[in-house]
Amino acid sequence: MASGIEGPGGRAGFLKGFFVAAALVIIIFCLLPVRYTANDDFALVKLLSERSGFTPDPHNPSLNFSLGWILCFLYGYGPDLPWYGLFVCAACYLGWSLMLSVLFRSTQGLSLLLSLPFLGMVSFHIFSFISFTTASLILESGVLLCLMEWVVRDRCPAKNPRLYGWALAFAFLISYFFRWRLVLVALVFGGPVLLFVKKQQMAKAIPFVMAVGLVIVGDRAIFHLTTSDQHRAFMEYNDLRAQFHDTARGDYYGDSTPKALRKVGWSPEDYAFYKQWVLYDNRKFNERTLHTFLDENDPKKKRSLFALKWNGLKEHFRHGKRYLLALLFSVVSIGFYRVGGLSELARRNRLKIVLALAYIGAGIVSVVSIRSVFRVFVPLYAYFFGACFLFFHPTKRESAQGRSKSVGRNVSVTCAVVFSVLAWGQAYAQGKMDFRILKRSKMEKEYIQKRLAVVKNRSAVPEPLLILMNPTSGLGAKYVHPLKEFSDFTDLRIFPAGWGVHSPRFSSILRDMGLADGRAFLTWMIDNPKALLVLFARNGMDTLRSKSMWESYFSRRIAPNKRARLVPVYDFRNATGAGLILFYMRSEN
Repeated sequence: MASGIEGPGGRAGFLKGFFVAAALVIIIFCLLPVRYTANDDFALVKLLSERSGFTPDPHNPSLNFSLGWILCFLYGYGPDLPWYGLFVCAACYLGWSLMLSVLFRSTQGLSLLLSLPFLGMVSFHIFSFISFTTASLILESGVLLCLMEWVVRDRCPAKNPRLYGWALAFAFLISYFFRWRLVLVALVFGGPVLLFVKKQQMAKAIPFVMAVGLVIVGDRAIFHLTTSDQHRAFMEYNDLRAQFHDTARGDYYGDSTPKALRKVGWSPEDYAFYKQWVLYDNRKFNERTLHTFLDENDPKKKRSLFALKWNGLKEHFRHGKRYLLALLFSVVSIGFYRVGGLSELARRNRLKIVLALAYIGAGIVSVVSIRSVFRVFVPLYAYFFGACFLFFHPTKRESAQGRSKSVGRNVSVTCAVVFSVLAWGQAYAQGKMDFRILKRSKMEKEYIQKRLAVVKNRSAVPEPLLILMNPTSGLGAKYVHPLKEFSDFTDLRIFPAGWGVHSPRFSSILRDMGLADGRAFLTWMIDNPKALLVLFARNGMDTLRSKSMWESYFSRRIAPNKRARLVPVYDFRNATGAGLILFYMRSEN
């Protein structure tokens, strides 16, 4: 073999990955209360469907416009079907099947058993906490791993290489349509493929690369031709908003933030309200003021890039340390088990493997130091593990059997088992915590839905409008099962929140209500019985903090000549102060 790296599985195991992934999906969906992992997913469902009570719109800051248009059409054709959830689940299934197929073609028995802790963790997370971000990344990772296997072993795992190449290109385009900007991440993480690819392989790949590139360029061209200036302005604003809410540029720094606030004319109260929520006065918070604030408050001006990234990595370790430790223990376990085969590789091949894994590892470190959320780093960890699994199986079965009786071999197998047991410990602890989260999510979803049903039946006001006060709960939207969607959620109208604010759809809703802008909407809420502000409080302090912030902001900024008070209309709190509350904003002279 020219590359010096050969897998034992040949073409066997290609369909095995799809069958095993299907079995995992069936088991998890039957036994666990599967849910969306973030409010963004169900916000997209409400954006694309008329069932939300507002006009659907395929434009959004994350999902590709072409896929948004297709989903809008499908929801119009079959409004009761969970089209978005079906698409996301199918993409997760396809991506994980591709990754498992590579692992099955690489396995030599015990090594697969040593991998079960980490593979089990990732499977549990991907299919229990559904997200279009996870779907896009896991599908891109599956395609990249299949490509890497193809070039490293210099043979196609399918009988028809041309058909296999087109299938991978199609799968990559599906991931692009879910989150088109993540294609840049895929291109970066596909870099190690270039270390192993040969000239003849490169020549054969040109038609597939050109086809994918033409589709992406054509899609972007259609988007720009069919998108209004208003939509483009919203995309620009939302990019700035995301930097404010999701990165260190929007955090409070005692040395720079007060100066930035003075420059844009915000008070500390304005900053606190916008930081906690994005329902806002657009005359004060807009593209110009946000851009100025972010530029003045940029922590890179005061702090080194290394310090910022180090803080991000510490935050990542705090939230995802079990996944990280399980990944490291599993990689070390497989490394010990395959150490003999790796030592027999030519120095050039060992160097390529080290460079490839170091490149992927450095890429993951860069990503998680900026944005450390489970739906991002879990698929990237799976890609790194898949690459390790692929590279750590370089020799033929006969060579492995020849070393099986040596003392060194027994030591390496023992070490491999020990580290696999350590990985099992991390997987068990994380699985136990995730199961509690799912169970609690199901209870909270049922609680919220029962209370909202009471509101719907008792409301004396026709078509009340629910306005969220707490950005972390989203009224339990993230608890929705991806294959149930509206049957798992209320039919009450919920005003667009989060990244939906300031969008063209947001503006069209305001026009339908006879309002000019976001500031007019905040004024309309005062003394209006149709406007119900909803808070899902975890405790009494949560209620007090949110209530005080909203009352203070409205009294000082929206109705300065009046005193604004939040009066409970529906109060479902328990003795500890936790529960659902729906307020009415009343003004007093």
